[in-house]
Amino acid sequence: MERDSAETAETPHTWQDGCSPEDSMPGASGLLRLGDNLAPRWIAPIFLAFSVILIPWIAVLSATLPDRQMARHYNLSWAGFDVLLVLAMGRTAWLAFHEKRQMELAAVATATLLIVDAWFDVTRAQPGWPLAQAVLLAVFVELPTAALAFYISRRVERLSSSKKRAA
Repeated sequence: MERDSAETAETPHTWQDGCSPEDSMPGASGLLRLGDNLAPRWIAPIFLAFSVILIPWIAVLSATLPDRQMARHYNLSWAGFDVLLVLAMGRTAWLAFHEKRQMELAAVATATLLIVDAWFDVTRAQPGWPLAQAVLLAVFVELPTAALAFYISRRVERLSSSKKRAA
């Protein structure tokens, strides 16, 4: 896609510092460029407040929720979760094959879903072989794959940062 001179004058290029147009993100007023704030200043205090508010909420839930709960559509819940996991893994793979920076975010989402999956598999498993199987799957498959996904994310971040510094 070519830009005409009038458009170029209104939106100056910032890609000379090792970034391409694909590295920019859409923002409310066009594209965010290097040097722009990634999030409005009010985002951090709000998320900090939410995280602080969650601490007593966790205590309330752990004291008031029943030890056992029958769930309708339990199988649908887990199948839906696994569909999300497959989509996140597939997106990470697709972005990696195409060497896109966005794989950083997909990899973090994949890692997070894998950790959540391992947690619930282990904490919801019945004693005996089901628990042993859940622990083995968590230790030898889910958590190492999550670590690999975090590694991918960190590698993309480091390579992107070094490209920006070198430019």
